Amino acid sequence: TKSHENIDIVEKSYKELVRSILRIDEGLRRFESDPRRLEMMYTMAKAYQMASKWPDLLLRENRIANEDSIANWKSQKRELLVQARNAFSKLRQEITSTTDSSLNPISENLLRNSFFGEADLLFEEESYEAAIVAYQEAAMRFISDPEALEAMIQISNSQNKLGKDSESRRTLEMAKDILSRIPIEKEAKFSVTSRNRAGWEQHIDWRLKELDRK
Repeated sequence: TKSHENIDIVEKSYKELVRSILRIDEGLRRFESDPRRLEMMYTMAKAYQMASKWPDLLLRENRIANEDSIANWKSQKRELLVQARNAFSKLRQEITSTTDSSLNPISENLLRNSFFGEADLLFEEESYEAAIVAYQEAAMRFISDPEALEAMIQISNSQNKLGKDSESRRTLEMAKDILSRIPIEKEAKFSVTSRNRAGWEQHIDWRLKELDRK
């Protein structure tokens, strides 16, 4: 059937991802001074994240699976997500440990992606308290940049999931304050987020009104 064909395709992709992870891991161990090291670490983190979709698919499609299989797939997914988070964390630590205070654009992008990659995975795992801490770290690191707004919105989302509406409101108010303080010379950086300055202001106001309706 079409469903089984799709599963076969995903399984092949999953196995290729695992092979890629093993190759990257070997490369990182053998060539520690490779100039592509940071990009390789990021690719490995993303590969772990993508690989976690395979047990997800099995859990969705195999509705008559026995309890042992279901438990195994859930365990496999958790392990892959942990590996992804650890890879993002290691990448972030490696970048921030540099003695050079000014990062090149590639390293800066990878640092941003590692902060949010780790936090997003915690959110996906419904570890909302831990996700809040991770997003707070991202917000502090990019406090004068539009990326801080992305982090604040996700903190608010996490607080909503925990039923902390008053804290979510305070977070959104803080996001408005951060937005007002982002200097004009950072205007071009809004292109890395999903909205321009005016769009962010409208989005935050909309979220505040949604909280008022609850």
